[in-house]
Amino acid sequence: MDVENEKTVSFFRFEDLRIYHKAIEYSTMICNSFVGIDTDAKKKLVKEFTKTSFEISLYTIEGTARTKNQFETCLKQAKTAVRQCVFYSEMSLLLGIIDKDTYDKSYQTLKELTKMLGALIISLQKGQQRRNGYNSENEVEKSYSDFTLDIENGMDF
Repeated sequence: MDVENEKTVSFFRFEDLRIYHKAIEYSTMICNSFVGIDTDAKKKLVKEFTKTSFEISLYTIEGTARTKNQFETCLKQAKTAVRQCVFYSEMSLLLGIIDKDTYDKSYQTLKELTKMLGALIISLQKGQQRRNGYNSENEVEKSYSDFTLDIENGMDF
């Protein structure tokens, strides 16, 4: 095998997931969007929005240390956090905390995160179906290390 084409697998599995890095970028964008918040109500909204944006990454991280079924549950919790961020984005726009451009960027990123989380959930479910004999080939059980190989081979999560 060509050494130049080999990918290095991170010690922490979640660091190999594109979804993790996208969620971190999103949280950073959100944190950088809030300046000069003047009322307690707005400060509370910003605090909750920021916390929820962090949860997208945190649930993803937590799931990678669990079984596949638990990982799927954590990813669904991350999707819930994404939907909550849609609400916080809308409220932030309406209250003048963020501008329309920031709102549009937030909304687009949240759509991407939802699609990425959905694809990863489907991948885990398909692996479970294969293990339970629902495919015609009765593939051998796919371990989490095989899932990591999917990442290395270019599956985009």
